[in-house]
Amino acid sequence: MRVSCQDCNKNEATQLHPYPLCARCWSLRFGTVNIGGEDIPFRELHRARLEGLDLWQKKNESTADWGQRCKKFTLTQQERRLL
Repeated sequence: MRVSCQDCNKNEATQLHPYPLCARCWSLRFGTVNIGGEDIPFRELHRARLEGLDLWQKKNESTADWGQRCKKFTLTQQERRLL
């Protein structure tokens, strides 16, 4: 029996407790990273790191253009690590 995500209703639930959620929606609700005893939402940490590397999608930038910019970064900056 397929159980749909209660948040997006698009994806199949991969987590059933405490709510039926897909992996993406579970991560948005509950995903955190503990740094120095402080829980920081994963998405905030991820966004801050990518913005620091100028890899977050810019306003009015198409997904294709953003993907090309990220691809260029990976091909020219392989010695740099994201985390």
